[in-house]
Amino acid sequence: MQARATTFYVAVFVALALFSLGVGGFLWHRSAHNTPASSLIGEVITPEVLHSELHLPNRSRVMLIAVRSGCHFCEGERPFYQHLLTLASPDTKQALHFVTPDSRPLFSAFMPGAALEQVSTDVPLWAIGVQSTPTILLVDNGRVVRAWVGAISNTAAGDDVAHELLSIAKDVASTSSSRWTSREQTRPLTSGILCRVAVHHAPVLQLL
Repeated sequence: MQARATTFYVAVFVALALFSLGVGGFLWHRSAHNTPASSLIGEVITPEVLHSELHLPNRSRVMLIAVRSGCHFCEGERPFYQHLLTLASPDTKQALHFVTPDSRPLFSAFMPGAALEQVSTDVPLWAIGVQSTPTILLVDNGRVVRAWVGAISNTAAGDDVAHELLSIAKDVASTSSSRWTSREQTRPLTSGILCRVAVHHAPVLQLL
């Protein structure tokens, strides 16, 4: 009888311990994955990482999304990331860049809509200062100016990310347009005479 009582109390203790761990983990995820990662703001991504690992220019604004396989938060955010891809049009796709430690085939299965130049695979996330996934970083001249960790779709934080991405895409479109204009305003004809060419600007971005 005493042995049975002891077994019962042990079972109750184990059940309570497991329940506490589950609730604690749930609350931690809610608090840690739905708030801006203020500890990341001000961190610097070195030019070596930007150039060699991510193949990005140092002096530009870009939004980095860090994801990995096996992350159920990343899986749940896939529709949100697909939406962000639509905001970065083909002419402004360099505004958005995915970073993952996964192989390219593995990432392509996760996010098939991303262009090759929008993804850096086989990159350890610590190289950009990320310790948990998913994490979104707004980087300006190699410095993190805003950061979001965890599931943020359908939240005010998700709206902030979309607006920031549109702002970056608008800057990219403006810069690209200016460069194209400066190249095309004067170009040689077959006779060797320089003439001015009319430049027509087509809308490349629609603000929502």
